[in-house]
Amino acid sequence: RVDYAVSIPGGLSFLLFDDLSFSQTVIGLDRFAEEDRPPLLIPFLTWRVMVGLGSGMIALCLLGLFFNLRRQLARQRWLLWSFVGAIFFVMIANQAGWIAAEVGRQPWTVYPPVTWNDAGTDLVTDSNGQFQYDESQGLRTEKSISASVSSAEALTSLILFALLYLALTAVWIMVLNRKIQHGPEPILHEVKPDHGIRDAILDRQHARLTEDEKRGPA
Repeated sequence: RVDYAVSIPGGLSFLLFDDLSFSQTVIGLDRFAEEDRPPLLIPFLTWRVMVGLGSGMIALCLLGLFFNLRRQLARQRWLLWSFVGAIFFVMIANQAGWIAAEVGRQPWTVYPPVTWNDAGTDLVTDSNGQFQYDESQGLRTEKSISASVSSAEALTSLILFALLYLALTAVWIMVLNRKIQHGPEPILHEVKPDHGIRDAILDRQHARLTEDEKRGPA
């Protein structure tokens, strides 16, 4: 049960099956035994974080396009600063999507195949109305343990990778800040016989930005 849901009728049918009629039956978790169901709260929340932030990024880009078409983007300092901060929300959305996928696939590392009825409308279930996996064709996460790697080695590699990514993040922020503080390089184009459409667009963009800088803040 989903409380306070804002839904699109048949939307999940379209997402799962590319069903343009929005009418194909979506099998629920009631068709699976409890031990074969993933934890619900984490993928439920992280998927919505991913979609919500992704939608926000799309809205931000459209807003930037709107001001750019009106030749007012350079004067919207609040919007330009929001683009800088949005980088971190993109990373959060990316990680939230991975968490939703990896937690949502539990308790399986490798999913066994499922069997549908002849009509393709439901799974082949037992007397309790639940599907029974053939586990010999899959692999549960609890059994996905390497006999040649100890827990201490796994923890050490995890810590080292975390430190490496933190160091790379610090370097990335430092380089990005230096580039921002330095500002864009002036773009000078010499008109040549092969001066094409792309060069003309760059010249026009540069001239417009130069004009906006001369005007100053609105």
